[in-house]
Amino acid sequence: MVVAGWLRMQEEVDAVMMSKSFIEYKDLNKLKYCGQVFKETLRLYPPAPATARENLDDIIVDGFHIPAHSWIVVILLLYWSCFVAAVE
Repeated sequence: MVVAGWLRMQEEVDAVMMSKSFIEYKDLNKLKYCGQVFKETLRLYPPAPATARENLDDIIVDGFHIPAHSWIVVILLLYWSCFVAAVE
């Protein structure tokens, strides 16, 4: 499957480039399959391993009370399993 996907991407790039030596910005929206591959790769292997947000309301996560205006740090582990830690 990996080889077939790579060949499909190569065919798409070749079709868009034709005889050009580089892809122009206006051509990027024509690379539909390449865009899907890039998005899936970023979903599986995110460039940022963690993110943080401030919650605006009191919430309960898995039975734990997290007060309003606490910072919630989500650490992304391999294949999107994650845990949540609250920091006041």
